Amino acid sequence: MIHNFQFKTKRSEPREYLVTCVDDNCNWLLRASKFRKTETFKIRKYVKTHTCSLDIIMEDHRQANCNVIGELIKSKYMLIKRVHTPHDIINDMLDDFGVSMGYQKAWRAREKALELARGNQDDSYQKLPIYLHMLKVSNPGTITHLVTDNTDHFKYMYLAFANSIKGWNHCRPIIVIDGTYLKTSFGGTLFTASTMDANNNIFPLAFGIGDSENDSSWLWFFTKLEETYGEREGMAIISDRHKSIENAIDDVYPKAFHGACIFHLCHAPTRRYTMMTSNIAESINAALKAARTLPITTMMEGLRSLVQKWVWKNGNEANGTFTQVTTDTETVLRENFIRAIKFQVHDIY
Repeated sequence: MIHNFQFKTKRSEPREYLVTCVDDNCNWLLRASKFRKTETFKIRKYVKTHTCSLDIIMEDHRQANCNVIGELIKSKYMLIKRVHTPHDIINDMLDDFGVSMGYQKAWRAREKALELARGNQDDSYQKLPIYLHMLKVSNPGTITHLVTDNTDHFKYMYLAFANSIKGWNHCRPIIVIDGTYLKTSFGGTLFTASTMDANNNIFPLAFGIGDSENDSSWLWFFTKLEETYGEREGMAIISDRHKSIENAIDDVYPKAFHGACIFHLCHAPTRRYTMMTSNIAESINAALKAARTLPITTMMEGLRSLVQKWVWKNGNEANGTFTQVTTDTETVLRENFIRAIKFQVHDIY
């Protein structure tokens, strides 16, 4: 493969191994046999000069199968945000090894490399229960739920971190809901519930996974959300206009105002503060775009890492705040004060 030639196995026996060029008219061969009574093979004959045509050299290399190529390119997929397409694999293998291949082989090699770098989809579901258990052990107060069907296959998953549960009462009583699809072979939908803290930072509340955005899955997610966070006075739930979300809110939060992010921009019976759209949910979806291609347990670890990074950053910012209000609010007050001292008051009478 390295020298752009293909070979085939002519003889493979316990004591002898013989390979030749794929072209029967070519002189290239290598023959090896066991050395005396040892298990070591010794090369007995090696004709290193090829006499085959260029047409044979440039054919699809059989020795460069998807497993071999997957091992060679797995480092390309260690960073989950990196995009390396089958066309990139075709070009790289031709440039680096002189190996030509078709699109289908490149696709299979990519799938193999992804599995080697990020884990197997099936195995990841098997690891999910112990992963969720360890999340609760390492983060006391974290709530997780895992539901399987009557054949013991995955059905639903719910996760709310302890930090989110503790911080909810210090946030505005507005919850933004959204669902986005998972880009894996098993599919599924990632459900998110989030709000904003006092400093206008995104504050994730809960995550869930289900088969799709249907009545059953949304009802299950909202039920778990209500069990975790309850219902606050004046609470509003903001989402897109998906009918299943509306049905679930009617069942689980009958007293809460449900605002469609675009339709209810002009009027709401409860306070919306500055949260007029579902943009924060879209921001979370964008931040998790690459993670949504990963096996489920690896994806959840990526999600945990992202939330932990946000908590650490926002916590450091809060610890460095020495005013009675948040830094964002303090900035607005100062700017308004500077403008106000330039105003003059006139008697209109």
